[in-house]
Amino acid sequence: MPEIPYNWDTKLLGLLGWPLGHSIVPRVHNALYRYAGINAVLLPIELEDAPGNLDRFFSAVRTLRMGGFIVTMPYKSRMLPYLDEVPEACRALNCVNAVRFDGENLYGAAYDGYGLCQAIEDTGHRLEGREALIIGAGGICGPVISEMAKRGVESFTILNRSPESAERKAEVLQSLIGRPVQTGPLTEESLDRAAGRADLVAQCTPLGMYGTGTSFPYLGFLEKMGGDTVVADVVYNPPRTALLQAAARRGLQTVNGTGMLVHQAEKLTRFFFGSGLGPEGKTVAGRAVEAALEDLRL
Repeated sequence: MPEIPYNWDTKLLGLLGWPLGHSIVPRVHNALYRYAGINAVLLPIELEDAPGNLDRFFSAVRTLRMGGFIVTMPYKSRMLPYLDEVPEACRALNCVNAVRFDGENLYGAAYDGYGLCQAIEDTGHRLEGREALIIGAGGICGPVISEMAKRGVESFTILNRSPESAERKAEVLQSLIGRPVQTGPLTEESLDRAAGRADLVAQCTPLGMYGTGTSFPYLGFLEKMGGDTVVADVVYNPPRTALLQAAARRGLQTVNGTGMLVHQAEKLTRFFFGSGLGPEGKTVAGRAVEAALEDLRL
């Protein structure tokens, strides 16, 4: 893999979030840039979630003339007031996970849904005609449902600890995608009921993520799902969450968050630099993800 001699022309990018101790995104993207011969570096920007910090951050983006940044928790739903241009779906769903700065204007985009759906279809399972159970109504939920609808998923049920948040998200989504979106609380009863009709699960919360001290509260609903069900988790650290382990024991197809990272990388490279990674880009991205996760386990 070629080394890039950093110089005055090196484009500075960042990963914006709080906290970032679990993230492998900087390592993955820097490996990809070296592979593709892109003169850029992506640095972690751990911005404390405190009043005024986002204002100061965007001032720094313009002052330092950064090329842009990737956005993760808790800032995906806080970008719109700062951006000059975003796709209509991002505006409707109030979710952005990448920002590009061209020296004058700031442009937003969201690729979480694309990355997860591509990872699912990599397993050989089509999304068309499925009924989806979506766990969590946070920032990633909207892009995931929007992309799934484009690929033919028929209906959705969002379960969330705050049912009111799920209802607000469902109202926007139904108008955007023209598909039925039901909601409910994230309880054992609701999970069991939704599992009886769903054949696709997307876990869209940080539950089970390394460093959060959380775990998925109830896994019995998996016993009520058919054998052709696909269970996807956006968490990539650890790569096998308790949810995915339980689904695998049940004989269900599982997809973790590493595939989402790999597929997003191609889209993000095009977004930031105007060109992709070439035919070997996905393979290199996968190796970079595996190496980064291995380092975290050492």
